Amino acid sequence: MTMTQRELNGHNLPEGERLDVNAGGFLVGPGTEISDDIPAVGCSVFVLNAETVRILGRDRIDKLVDLALGFRTKLMLSNGEYVVPALASVVLFDFWQKINLSGVISRANGWGEVEHEELRQVVDSDIASLEQRVMEGC
Repeated sequence: MTMTQRELNGHNLPEGERLDVNAGGFLVGPGTEISDDIPAVGCSVFVLNAETVRILGRDRIDKLVDLALGFRTKLMLSNGEYVVPALASVVLFDFWQKINLSGVISRANGWGEVEHEELRQVVDSDIASLEQRVMEGC
């Protein structure tokens, strides 16, 4: 397996711009290891501080990320299901849990159109809330 060296360059960002860190990688830019001088935007990313990177080593972290990105789960799927990409499922975990549970409740309790409409309204409200969060920068 060939290891990918990921690097995010935070130098010379135009005024008001933020570095998109969703792809992940080793961050280089202005400031010190604790100064928080690089404006960035990312959604559902996990940041390892510089001391942790120094202790573990960049190569080891790159290898872990490569392995995680290459991980595949064998699935058995059914017609009519919807496969949510990993990033979206992390962001929407609580939302999906609520929706999946409502489907189970619906089948078990014989929900009708009124209850389904109420559920759609809850989902619409959650969508509006998420849209607002995205507009504000995650």
